[in-house]
Amino acid sequence: MRIMCTNDDGILASGLAIMESAAKRFGDVITVAPDRERSAISHALTLNEPLRVHEVSPDRFALTGTPTDCVWVGLNHVLSEKPDFILSGINHGPNLGSDILYSGTVGAAIEASLHGIPALALSFMGDPGEYGERILPLAEELIGRFIENPPEARFALNANIPNPDEVVIQGIRPTFLGARYYSQEVVERHDPRGRPYLWVGGSQVEHATIEGSDCDAVLDGYMSVSTINLNISDPTSVESIAHWKQDFVSQSSDKEQQL
Repeated sequence: MRIMCTNDDGILASGLAIMESAAKRFGDVITVAPDRERSAISHALTLNEPLRVHEVSPDRFALTGTPTDCVWVGLNHVLSEKPDFILSGINHGPNLGSDILYSGTVGAAIEASLHGIPALALSFMGDPGEYGERILPLAEELIGRFIENPPEARFALNANIPNPDEVVIQGIRPTFLGARYYSQEVVERHDPRGRPYLWVGGSQVEHATIEGSDCDAVLDGYMSVSTINLNISDPTSVESIAHWKQDFVSQSSDKEQQL
């Protein structure tokens, strides 16, 4: 079994090392990860500058690109054969609710699914490096279940591990994406030369309490596992825009007949 690993925290991230260790229990592991941190870069693909890849150690490659680039380059350049599974993470910090829209970790998993490869994005509510031996068996449990029952091709999976110092980890829960709210902040600061610059991003304020959501699950001590549908449209809401329907060809024909 061939497993490809990637992340958005970079090739040197402790979470990636833990993911690799967990994955090696199930098969041969090859890693293609960004050469530096690429957090919050979502599903970005590099199109306007060259990419460079180098092998930092056996079967571990660093790429000057995004997590999505890593999937592309891994599948089309580094790996000689298509992997059976792609794992992304372990992310430093959770990816809950709308976080997934910004997450490079999740972006890589979505890209893998677009290539028809079962993919799991895995995040931890803290710094994985501080909890390595404690979260390794949890990662192994999630990866094992994922490999045993991979999602349909149209889905990627997004999983989160709670912080064991904050809650007693009680098990796994299938969940849907919840809602997290952040303070909307743009902080203006000044560099050593007195020139202003901006720092974007607010701290988390709260989350919506919704039974069955990933946010609720991790706060209750459960590892959350959510499906992400690659079809981000909502067929059930099409009726709400039915008034947009217009047939320009029919209009043109009516005008010609009037002339």
